[in-house]
Amino acid sequence: CCLQSLSLLPPDCGLRPAVRLYKRILGGRVSRPGRWPWQCSLQSDPSGHICGCVLIGKKWALTVAHCFEGRESADLWKVVLGINNLDHPSPYLQTRGVESIIVHPRYNRAVVDYDISVVELDREVEVTSYVRPVCLPSNGQLPQPDTYCYITGWGHMGNRSEYDTYTHTQ
Repeated sequence: CCLQSLSLLPPDCGLRPAVRLYKRILGGRVSRPGRWPWQCSLQSDPSGHICGCVLIGKKWALTVAHCFEGRESADLWKVVLGINNLDHPSPYLQTRGVESIIVHPRYNRAVVDYDISVVELDREVEVTSYVRPVCLPSNGQLPQPDTYCYITGWGHMGNRSEYDTYTHTQ
């Protein structure tokens, strides 16, 4: 199908070269630049950040399908990478337009089934220590028992926090 051109970088995917510059932060804390170089922000003007996404190839990002409800046109969107604070520009920032949006054909907004989509960027990202794809599992590959898993994204750190700096938890 459409994802045949999905080109991952097997030797580079999942690496976090900038991490060694910072101490490890766990437990729902603010993340440092480069800690999760595949984390990206799906944005639309004038609203700004709408949803988080993850870079899965030099020209592809993965996100949820419900982000596009009422905004299905690719030219309304951009993907911002290399940032950890939505309110402050980063010297590592890269912005890409959206070439196409592929929503799962069985997505059902009424029950939120198959809430997944793939976004094709208008051009490849420059792979750096702060922007690089995550590793995807092989077909049929499942996590081993007792494997650490992380959740990242922009969210509240407390009752008064804004959705500006991404966090992670284990």
